[in-house]
Amino acid sequence: MLIKDKLKDISKFSSSERQIAEFILGHPDEFIDMSIIDVSRHLYVSKSTIIRFSKKLGFTGHKDLCLTLAKEMNTFGGNVERLEETIPFSSGDSDKAIADKITMLNFQALTDTYSYVDLDQLRKIADLIREKKKITLYGLVESFLLAADFQYKLMNIGIEVSLPDVPGLYFRQSSAQKEDSLAMIISYYGRHTELIHTAQLLAMGNVHLILLTGPGNNPIIPYANEIVRVNVNEPHPKIGSISSRTAMALVLDIIYSYVFSSDYEKNLQYIIEKSDIRKQIRGES
Repeated sequence: MLIKDKLKDISKFSSSERQIAEFILGHPDEFIDMSIIDVSRHLYVSKSTIIRFSKKLGFTGHKDLCLTLAKEMNTFGGNVERLEETIPFSSGDSDKAIADKITMLNFQALTDTYSYVDLDQLRKIADLIREKKKITLYGLVESFLLAADFQYKLMNIGIEVSLPDVPGLYFRQSSAQKEDSLAMIISYYGRHTELIHTAQLLAMGNVHLILLTGPGNNPIIPYANEIVRVNVNEPHPKIGSISSRTAMALVLDIIYSYVFSSDYEKNLQYIIEKSDIRKQIRGES
């Protein structure tokens, strides 16, 4: 969720904090160039109020808030009307309008995710995948398709990846996983009982678990060692998993690219050799 969307929920702010929120919404360019002392003097609020306000939005302080706001403004080119992630178009929209809105919805998901994702954390996960050399993926419904794509990419550079394709196998697979292996659960909500039980079994076996999830309170979180959140809000009812799918796919693609880049020449050569073998099998020159 972008900063400007967070600022619109004024019910959670005190009167002094509302002053700051209204000023940012009305004068974002001016705000990012102001020091905490400038803001304090201009709005007649204390520095502690500004710090508390920044932390309430999820930032470490005023400077962190300004840096992120500047990044968002640069990404979106100023004030851009955002689309709802649930039902982004109406019944009267033309084909062109629908296509434009779906494109914008995907763009929002990409930019929101990139603005908030912790790249150092994704690098750490990529290093874990290389170190463990074996990973098991778990995902149901739409998340299964994301997991399958991630599996294909990793296997294409020689990494051993398991992905149980029958839900009933999740119990057996998670029970059998060794302590020195790695697991990743991909689930925006984490409400599937099978995934919760899978996470519990992995935790009992001391298997390092990575959870890729949405911004809500996923019940799998207590069992995960690494929690990667995509910052797109996709409540019900919705026409389908558009924003969440795009956001999670970006995170997985970044992790894969970090894995690939760590042994760039080796992985590139591996792909080339596999491609040559396929051509020989098909009888191509």
